[in-house]
Amino acid sequence: MKTLIGLLAALFLSPLSFANSKLTSDLYINGEKTSTIDPAEAAEWKFQFHDTITEEKVTDFRPWHTRDMHLLLIKKDYSTFTHVHADLIGKTGIFTTILNQQSHDPDNQQAIDAITSPGEYFVLSEVSPLDRQRYSITEIVRETVTAKGQEEYKDFKIDSSEQSTSEHDHPPHHNPGSIRIEKFFAVKGMPDLDRPWRTPEKFSIEPGIYGDMYRVELTSKSTKGCGGNLIQFFLKTSKWDSSKAAYTDLTELDSWLGMVGGHAIFLEYSPEKSLADLDFAHLHGMQHDGHPMMEFVHFDRSIMNGKKYRAWFQLKTMGKIHTFPFSFMWKDSYKTQENCR
Repeated sequence: MKTLIGLLAALFLSPLSFANSKLTSDLYINGEKTSTIDPAEAAEWKFQFHDTITEEKVTDFRPWHTRDMHLLLIKKDYSTFTHVHADLIGKTGIFTTILNQQSHDPDNQQAIDAITSPGEYFVLSEVSPLDRQRYSITEIVRETVTAKGQEEYKDFKIDSSEQSTSEHDHPPHHNPGSIRIEKFFAVKGMPDLDRPWRTPEKFSIEPGIYGDMYRVELTSKSTKGCGGNLIQFFLKTSKWDSSKAAYTDLTELDSWLGMVGGHAIFLEYSPEKSLADLDFAHLHGMQHDGHPMMEFVHFDRSIMNGKKYRAWFQLKTMGKIHTFPFSFMWKDSYKTQENCR
């Protein structure tokens, strides 16, 4: 039953791995149709979507997880990640948002640091058209923009992990394809509940060491099935308790985008491929009552195996959106069952 519930969550709660959208978009920055921007300069972004075949404007959309559009901006080297939202203007089909400026929208906390350094950025727009006969529940439109200046890229590195690849030789708590990655994160700019009058410094999350604010553990489980494998990712977050000199489980999360849980963006890393061909998934986490673990479910149609990924897990606590990045290569020895009869 639990596996069935997880599968239903994967199919209906999460838009998965859409390589080719049925929509295309026009992007206007400060009123100009362009793909070149100035880094760190505040700008208004507007999107207008068209059908890829008829070229007609698409104007009818519905909110998806409480927002008109989820907008993801990822630097080409995967070193920066932004998840914000654009608002639909009436029935015009035009979506708008302000980037590189502090936002009063509590869901757009990352807007202030959307694009801060030169280089190429992936722009992924996730919208939900009303016409279900023509479009999917969500459409992922992909394009790129270039921030002016000397390009500055960082090397992509896989996180140190334990991964089981054998179907027979693995610990009881592991299975083929399972991973275990533990990371520590330092945080700046958290509000001081004991001194609410103090203005905190700029909020940021950075790689840390034992004793810093958060310890985050990512594990997974793969279950073979018909036409693909059901993959469950589990995120356990602990917070440093200075009075105990130890980490305690974080169970109190804020409601965010219509749910108490988290969101996760998975994007394949492959410099040889174009953005249109990269595997992508937007997963929605479920937190079980009284349990610190969040579960993210993905139905993989045997396309993840052997690929590198960066996953950004996001949750909201103490009024702040936290983003925890993980990088790994997925290896799954389970073979897809093609004939299920």
